[in-house]
Amino acid sequence: MLWLNVQFALVLIIVNGCLQCINVFINRRLKAQSNRLQASKAILSERFMEIVHGSLLIKMSPKTRYLQQKYEQGATELVSDTTTYSGLAAIKDGINAFSGFIGFGGLLVAGVLLIAHGSLDIGTLMAFIQLQFNISFVLVQLGTQYSQVIQGISGAKRIRDFLTELPEKEQGKELRITTQKEISFNDVSFQFDRSNQGIKTTSLTIPIGQNVSIVGASGSGKSTVLKLLLGLYRPTSGTITIGNVDLEEVSPTIRNELMSLVSQEPFIFHGTVEENIRFGNMKGTIDQIYEAAKQAYAHNFIMELPHGYQTLLGKGGAGLSGGQKQRIAIARAILKSAPILLLDEATSALDEESSTSVRLALNQFMKSRTTVSITHKIDETKNSDLVLVFDDGKLIQYGSPVTLMKQQGKYRSLYEAYHTS
Repeated sequence: MLWLNVQFALVLIIVNGCLQCINVFINRRLKAQSNRLQASKAILSERFMEIVHGSLLIKMSPKTRYLQQKYEQGATELVSDTTTYSGLAAIKDGINAFSGFIGFGGLLVAGVLLIAHGSLDIGTLMAFIQLQFNISFVLVQLGTQYSQVIQGISGAKRIRDFLTELPEKEQGKELRITTQKEISFNDVSFQFDRSNQGIKTTSLTIPIGQNVSIVGASGSGKSTVLKLLLGLYRPTSGTITIGNVDLEEVSPTIRNELMSLVSQEPFIFHGTVEENIRFGNMKGTIDQIYEAAKQAYAHNFIMELPHGYQTLLGKGGAGLSGGQKQRIAIARAILKSAPILLLDEATSALDEESSTSVRLALNQFMKSRTTVSITHKIDETKNSDLVLVFDDGKLIQYGSPVTLMKQQGKYRSLYEAYHTS
């Protein structure tokens, strides 16, 4: 380029140098904004997965506005970051195009002046114009590709950081149900599809204030009974009532106020210990949260955490043992103080020591309410008032543990198999 014309080559170098200075400045802004954009995407994805994985708990809570606000806040931040990033990318592309036009025009003006002074011929000018066109094309393409590359780099950085780290009815009557009545399944059946029946026609009564255990082999229909009570499934036929009120006629909000759930895998979302317990009752005071934690045998280990109740828990309760997560879930249920407690294999995944702590917490809480629990640990049914034995979707035995042990039936065989194993 210099051998064609030194003066004209210097003009070309200065024009393209200025263009690159502008690109460097904007690209630095783009890279920083891309990092923020990837972080916003990650936060929104995390909150979405919290809602998906915690859908059962969320359905059980009348106070879902909290998580909804958190998700909306994340979505708003993502829109803002995306808009800013797109705006910067558009400005960069516009400046590149405009600068290329100005550079081409400046080159043409300078060339005409040099030709007028006899310092440049037309052939050399045309060679420089073609050269400038090729350079501008390459720089614009590099700028476009750079915008995409830095998004990929930001995403890869987040992956590297991660790898290197140690059916519901929507409407219903706003009926107030007295819980001083028994729960009844009246000729209830539930069918997933034509070839898969979850519950065959079943009638049973759960007396008020009693501790009822549901046992049976895997796939026998135990969990289906709980999901029918929760309103996650709707009976194919028959009715579920409390007193004389059909739960199908009650709004989900009212139904969910009646019940608390402690499941095998408690839902712990990204937030402080206090926020996780408060989800049981968003209006609960800090003193009520402390008391619920004490009743759940959780207060002592919470106080040993780095910041006590303000300790930030990772996604899924990372850093807590299974027993600790379960006791936080129990504290949440205690704070909610619903009259009906549902336990879905609440201790099945815990070791003996953790299971004992959780069972102590549950025993205290169960005294004042109707409890329906699913368990594979037959020993846990010995203190039950009533045991329901399901097999292949059918209720085959119904009675107290003592009564059922006297019978040569499924309950006794499950008990003997459990102790033999």
